[in-house]
Amino acid sequence: MREFDLRRTSEAYEAAHFDLLRSREEQSRLQDEKQNFARALDLKLAEKNELVRRSEQELNRNRNLTANLYDFEAKTRSSEEALGVTRRDQDDLRFSNQSLQGRNDDMRSEIDALMYHCNVLQN
Repeated sequence: MREFDLRRTSEAYEAAHFDLLRSREEQSRLQDEKQNFARALDLKLAEKNELVRRSEQELNRNRNLTANLYDFEAKTRSSEEALGVTRRDQDDLRFSNQSLQGRNDDMRSEIDALMYHCNVLQN
C-alpha cells in the first residue's frame, strides 16, 4: 500500500509539476502578448494624439479660412452695393445729360432762329 501511495503521490507530483510548467509557459506567453499589446496600444495612442493634433490644426485653419471667407463676402457685398449706387448715379447723370443736351439743342435752334431774324432785319 505504501508503494501504491508513493506511486500515486509521484504521479500527482508529476502532474502538478507538468501543470506548473504549462502554467509558467502560459504565463510567459501571456506576458509577451501583454507587452506586445502594450506596445501596440502605445503606438495607437501616439497615432491618436497625432490625429487629434492634426485635427485641431485643421479646425483652426478652417476657422481662419471661414473668417477670411466672411470678410471677403462682406467686402464683395459692399463693393456690389457701391457698384449698384454708382450705376444708378451714372444712369441719373446719363438721363440728366440727355435732358440738358435736348435743352441745349433747343437753345441752339432758338439762337439760330434769332440770328436768322437779326440777319433778316439788318437786310
